[in-house]
Amino acid sequence: METCSNKKLITVITLSYYSEHLMETVNSVLSQKYPSIQYIIADDGTEHFNADYWYQYIGSHQKGNIREVLILHQEENVGTVCNYNNALLHSKGEYIFPLSGDDVYENPHVLDKWVDGFLQHHDPIVCASCSVYDSTLKHFRGKWPRPDQIRLLISRDWKAIYRAMETQKLLPGCTMARSRDSLETLGLFDTEYKLMEDYPFLMKALRKGIPVGFLPSPMVKKRSGGVSDGQSSNSLLEKDMQLFYENEVYPYCEDPDALRKQIKDGTLKRKESALLFQTWEKGTMAQKFDLFRKKPMFVLRRVLRTIFKI
Repeated sequence: METCSNKKLITVITLSYYSEHLMETVNSVLSQKYPSIQYIIADDGTEHFNADYWYQYIGSHQKGNIREVLILHQEENVGTVCNYNNALLHSKGEYIFPLSGDDVYENPHVLDKWVDGFLQHHDPIVCASCSVYDSTLKHFRGKWPRPDQIRLLISRDWKAIYRAMETQKLLPGCTMARSRDSLETLGLFDTEYKLMEDYPFLMKALRKGIPVGFLPSPMVKKRSGGVSDGQSSNSLLEKDMQLFYENEVYPYCEDPDALRKQIKDGTLKRKESALLFQTWEKGTMAQKFDLFRKKPMFVLRRVLRTIFKI
């Protein structure tokens, strides 16, 4: 184990916007054992956001490993992409890790393991698995990616990964960490998008042959209910998705018409799945019993995932 003096400075960026669970996120960062952290909270126009409070709170609760705290506040909402880019421009760490204002790290050793992942593979981008929970962060929903998707990602078969990413987002944006060098070679996120920074960025990187490392161990507990989880309608995100397919997918695929149909079918399937999740989590006992009668395999998978955390 390296001594603390030999550990590289890293940056953790928390994006917030009316984030009611921001305290949990901040405490998760403060619990990390990694000895040299720059912590940036980038708020995207939350009314009455109190930067002084967070400076004081972090300063009085940290254990000496937070080398710098930087609170950035946009006076007006500019969107996830511009807010994230602004935080990246202020980052100083050798490696840059995300943690949304709704999420928490799996345990206090996450950043140590993640840095080791960078050092082992020397990839400019290193993603990881995440554990998906409900909006309360109490009820486990499942792991992302699925086991079959993890096998593909750790195979480092870039062409196959790219083709799979045309129709499904295998790499969670909530775990997309970057090296400082990647800011020079790959640049910031594309401001043509408003809310979606990760998916276009990853597809461009894969298309250029840039390796994307993947750690199968869950690093983040992701809270459902955000604008990017697909469980609720958001016109800006839908516009970003349409732009993404037109910019990053259809021009480079082998059969655009067939892919359009596949994506449309997948969208309908995800909407159906979202309704099933809603019934499972918020429905009455009678509704859940009816769900079991109609979709027994869905209910069985939910029960097994809850019990075994798979």
